[in-house]
Amino acid sequence: MKTLKIAICDDIPIVTSSIENYLLEYTSDSFTIDCDIFNQSERLINNLNNSHYDIYILDVEIPTINGLQLAKLIRSTDVHAFIIFCTYYTQYMKDVFEVNTFDYLIKPVTKEKLFKTIDRITDLLDSEEEEFYYKKRNEVVLVPFKNIIYFEKKGRYVLIHTENGADEFIMSTNDLLKKLNDSFVQIHTSFIINLKSLIRLSGENVILKFSNHELQNHQILPISRKFRSYARTEILRYMERKF
Repeated sequence: MKTLKIAICDDIPIVTSSIENYLLEYTSDSFTIDCDIFNQSERLINNLNNSHYDIYILDVEIPTINGLQLAKLIRSTDVHAFIIFCTYYTQYMKDVFEVNTFDYLIKPVTKEKLFKTIDRITDLLDSEEEEFYYKKRNEVVLVPFKNIIYFEKKGRYVLIHTENGADEFIMSTNDLLKKLNDSFVQIHTSFIINLKSLIRLSGENVILKFSNHELQNHQILPISRKFRSYARTEILRYMERKF
């Protein structure tokens, strides 16, 4: 059973304690919960170099360094963590989703609301355990779906672009699509992207995020006219499921 590391940051101790108590009551067949509480943004920032968290639960209106600024710092080094904002106000909703926020909970946070959000996260994490496999010469290569950024088709060959670099193998587009889950969408005859790596839909292009790549931190790919309507529909559908 895996442990979900959760950082809770709010300047009101009774709020952090309440959320922590709820989370410690949460039960899952796949995950246990481990929480760290921070009542100042600076303390969480100082801890980021020493600890990795799967989930951040942040108050928006924290003094000195607010929750949005804190989330931007987190995103500068971690694009995969789940960020949940908690606030008494709805006016920040547009701003917080600029940092790829997973959810936005209106205070007071109830156990029911929090559990629904955590359920969605654990469902996503369970699905990320799936792996893509391909044959290359006399070996079978396994790659977790979550590590794949996109596929690029070049004639008979497929280039698989991951956090660790690129590799190539022979496979038809139809066979490739059959092996993928609904986090992948074809945007061009040459490109199939992992929607979990998408950071922006910009006009006729998508921008994908590399978090561990030494040479680049993002990739811009075109959406072809043939796939434009389908790709946009699938991207919006994915975003609706996510949020």
